[in-house]
Amino acid sequence: MKILINILHENIAVAETLKWSIEFASDKNTCCEITANGDAVNKAAKLLLADPVSYNALCENDKQPGCPVLLLTNNIPDEFQLAEALYKGIDAIADISEGPAIALEKIKNLLENKIDETQQILLKIIQNSRTKNNPYNHHTDYGLTRKEKDILKLMREANHLKLIAQITNTSYETVRTHVKNIYKKLALLLHLKRL
Repeated sequence: MKILINILHENIAVAETLKWSIEFASDKNTCCEITANGDAVNKAAKLLLADPVSYNALCENDKQPGCPVLLLTNNIPDEFQLAEALYKGIDAIADISEGPAIALEKIKNLLENKIDETQQILLKIIQNSRTKNNPYNHHTDYGLTRKEKDILKLMREANHLKLIAQITNTSYETVRTHVKNIYKKLALLLHLKRL
């Protein structure tokens, strides 16, 4: 059985290069489908690769996929941009400015449910929000609900979202919604810190 990966990228040349690279590297076990910006992602897809602009447009049209998302960038976004991307439900980020090798490694890890450093980025965001000048230091819950705290704890233990869904006996989509809420609250804290 072949694994289907959707590619949603505003630059068709980048999408074609990724498609060729993935299919070549997978020994024909994986096939890719390039999705036009206005189209919904194929429900059979095991993974979505998307640039930030295309992914944001997809989310705004309520066509968010039910599969893991690898966000493709040409540079590392700042913390606030990263928090916003995480809030929208991505599972990992790959800088493809020097070729598809990083993306291929992250694709492999996501398909094998291995942990990405995105979990470590969450820790960094939390740690950076705890400074002496932060008026919210005395709040340890960051406005998170009990369920969000439970999921955050599991994320900090480097559990993948699918595993968290199994551990908490919750659907993957519900876990993603909780994660979005966590990132939204953390992004708000970062924004307030910068004011």
